[in-house]
This record gives sequence, C-alpha cells and structure tokens, in this order.
Amino acid sequence: MKPEIEIYDNQDEIVEFGVGDTCFRVCIETENYWVDQPVGFNGFTDEIQYEEHRETCTFVRIDTLEIEGELLYTLEEICGELERILNL
Repeated sequence: MKPEIEIYDNQDEIVEFGVGDTCFRVCIETENYWVDQPVGFNGFTDEIQYEEHRETCTFVRIDTLEIEGELLYTLEEICGELERILNL
C-alpha cells in the first residue's frame, strides 16, 4: 500500500509534506540533462532526425528526512513515493 502524500511546500530544494497526521521535511536534489529524441524520419535516405530535449530528475535525500508524528510506513516507502510524485 502506497502512502497518500500531500505536499505542503516545495522550494529552495526543501520539501515539506504530510502523510495522514504525520509531517515530514526533506532535502531534494535536482539533476538536469539533455536527451536526444527522434523527431523525424526521411524514408528516402533512411536518416533519423533528432532534437535535444532537457530532462529534469529529482532525487530525495533520505538521510535528511525529518519526522513529526507517528511513522506508519518505512522511510524507503515514503521517500520512494515522494520521488515518484516529484518526477511526474
């Protein structure tokens, strides 16, 4: 069962969120990189055309997690679900 996370604040690489009556605060890291994606194909020359697209990936630093309240899930479950939400 996944924790139901509600994000209260997300700024300056610090996220404050809650699961039920428990409040959390954690640091995150954001990584940007460029990915070549195909955008066209020339059937006469069999050449694929590519464009660079910027991708952003957010990582939750589990070692910085602060908890206020009762812990109902493991730290890995909470941080994993938060990371999934932030990367949508």
